[in-house]
Amino acid sequence: MPDPVRRVHAGLVLVLGEPAALPPRPGEARWQALDGRPPTWLTTYDVPDVAAARDHARAVARATLEVRTYEQLDEHTRAGRPDAERPPLLLTVSVEVPPELEDELHRWYVERHIPLLHRVDGWWRTRRYRLVDGPGPRWLAVHEIAGQHVFDDPEYAAAVTPDRRDQIMAGVTRRERRLFAAPGRPPAPRDPAKGQ
Repeated sequence: MPDPVRRVHAGLVLVLGEPAALPPRPGEARWQALDGRPPTWLTTYDVPDVAAARDHARAVARATLEVRTYEQLDEHTRAGRPDAERPPLLLTVSVEVPPELEDELHRWYVERHIPLLHRVDGWWRTRRYRLVDGPGPRWLAVHEIAGQHVFDDPEYAAAVTPDRRDQIMAGVTRRERRLFAAPGRPPAPRDPAKGQ
């Protein structure tokens, strides 16, 4: 059964930097980097539209390291995802490709990559965005996952195997991949039965 795809008109503000300088706001979620690279914190704000995202970004810009404002393109939710539960991990992948590859990138993501990722047990939701303000690659995918064990799943290997992916990735001019954990909530460990 294919993933439900929802077209939305919403925004996302990503704030990369120390959260202590930020006052709490509705729609906020804070995440700690697992890769040890700076910035070590990510704060996300889901907002109703791009105008609200821009207003919010301006309000927090003075207190942060980096602010990016995005417009949501679509949302893909795996059937059976625990709706009320905040995911333990957030995987963000952002890329920049030449304009002539953008349509191919979107087709590959929606038709091939996301459906394969959502076969992985513990891969809950994927939301895709377009950058409207701030530094950073133009296209962002935010994946909500149950734990790092998802990267050991054979279905994950199938989702990242060469097909059109290699052609698209060869054209990527900038890429950021970061893994963040919800503070105080340990992610599911890798599967010890697989030697992890």
